[in-house]
Amino acid sequence: MIHPALAFGNQGHRLICQLAYQNLPLSTQHTLDVIIGQIPKYHQQRINKQLRKPLDANISFADSCVWPDSIKRLKSFKHHSRSHYVNVTRTLTQMNKAPCKKDCVTSAIYQHGVALLNNTTNKSWQDLLFISHYIGDVHQPMHVSYQSDLGGNKTPITYSKALRQLNCKTMHSLWDRCLLYYLPKQFVATQPLNAATAEFDSFSEKNILSWANQSLSIARSPSTKYCYMVSTSSTCHPYNNSIIIDEHYISRHSKTIQQQIEDAARRLNLLLVHIE
Repeated sequence: MIHPALAFGNQGHRLICQLAYQNLPLSTQHTLDVIIGQIPKYHQQRINKQLRKPLDANISFADSCVWPDSIKRLKSFKHHSRSHYVNVTRTLTQMNKAPCKKDCVTSAIYQHGVALLNNTTNKSWQDLLFISHYIGDVHQPMHVSYQSDLGGNKTPITYSKALRQLNCKTMHSLWDRCLLYYLPKQFVATQPLNAATAEFDSFSEKNILSWANQSLSIARSPSTKYCYMVSTSSTCHPYNNSIIIDEHYISRHSKTIQQQIEDAARRLNLLLVHIE
């Protein structure tokens, strides 16, 4: 049996960052806490507003990972708005550098990761929060998808009778939020991270593309019902009608998104151990 447990959106990023943080050595946790303490009061308040918490509430590392969403509408950060996703063509089956000529989630991860790791004297809280957030974004399949429907935001969904209490109206919001209602209870408290594999999990341009490809493969999968392919064509066509989401879909893909969260947390953790 599956149980509603957690909301996504803000909470998805907090889950990833908390899992990464709690599996770090205490000395690295302390380093992160020091960096988080450097966040100006104005931006602390934006984080708390994003989380609907009192503006003067204390900020944890997990809380701080929502910061890039809290500043999307600020003019001074407008140039970061495209860094949360990457648009690909409907014929693309394998991620490469071509879809991201400038300002997308894969290039942003690399840019902020290099800046964070190479700055040995004064770690930037902005680089830390950007990369921690974007690693989460690249593991959300609808953030590696198609411009024509705004990454699933224009793909409507409906529910079978047993699921009509769910309020996500699009494919994007389903994967952003509602699938996470069905994570196991006490997911973060009881979830150890699997051992990292340098070949796939370490920070590199090649691996960042492979993380995006992992999400693209999920987006294109027939079981996701985001798009469909005809015969031997590689084009993933949009559905013309609203997609029906049933209990089998929720049971299957709540496990998919759980694995994506665990993978994101493990890869973020492996990066963060090198910031001391």
